[in-house]
Amino acid sequence: MEELILTPEEIKLVTSKASVSILNNPGFVGQFTKHKTDIFSISPFKKLIFIQGDNFTGLNHINMRHRFFTNAHSKMADNSFVATSRFGKDSGKLFDYQKISEALYDPRNIDPKNNKPDLFDVFKGKGDDTGTDYRLILYKDTKIVHTLFPIEKNKSKKKFEKTDIVTHWHDFNTLIAIIPYFDADQVIRYGIGVTCVVSEQIERWEILIYEDGKVTKQVKLGEQKVNYIFDIGTRVQQINFADVSKFEAIIDKIEQGEIS
Repeated sequence: MEELILTPEEIKLVTSKASVSILNNPGFVGQFTKHKTDIFSISPFKKLIFIQGDNFTGLNHINMRHRFFTNAHSKMADNSFVATSRFGKDSGKLFDYQKISEALYDPRNIDPKNNKPDLFDVFKGKGDDTGTDYRLILYKDTKIVHTLFPIEKNKSKKKFEKTDIVTHWHDFNTLIAIIPYFDADQVIRYGIGVTCVVSEQIERWEILIYEDGKVTKQVKLGEQKVNYIFDIGTRVQQINFADVSKFEAIIDKIEQGEIS
């Protein structure tokens, strides 16, 4: 997928708006935004600019690709998938982004490994007390933040891309939730299915095997009692970001023919 970054005209517009923004004043943390080039926040000391952005740039991009609760992956040259680097569970808030960015924004942290020096300025270093290395990317010769993320090495490759959960009601009492897994051609190949029987407080888990977009086989994983203290929507989000690595290992074995 082609990366859609800010145009020169959009960069000029953001820079102009930032120079007169109320967000430069002490005590003004953020403001509501509607459009990609709207400024959400300006950091307090070094005046780094966080725009609303979209899937490809700015604050929306950082949140969608690098917050702790995300299923985002990057497609590699060999058609495998690697999970994007992610902020810690207790970080990933605007305050954290600003603090880390201001720590990195220093000439001593300029990263010579810049694949697009005509478009971006890249900074690399430690931005907090965790010892984690981060990379900050700004639009060339500006303070507009393109992206910010922790650097994670040796992440394992996956054959399939896990995407966000999809749901539908089978009847008034039964919710079907599916975590889909797609191949490099964006064809659904597997799913982790959860049947939530609300009145019985039971979840039935299974692996779904797809061919031509249809389920052709199911591998039962068992059922568990669940106390739906919260509403069903909250439980769906818990499932969406649950650790399902043991089920993914079963998918790998099915794919390798070890389980039929």
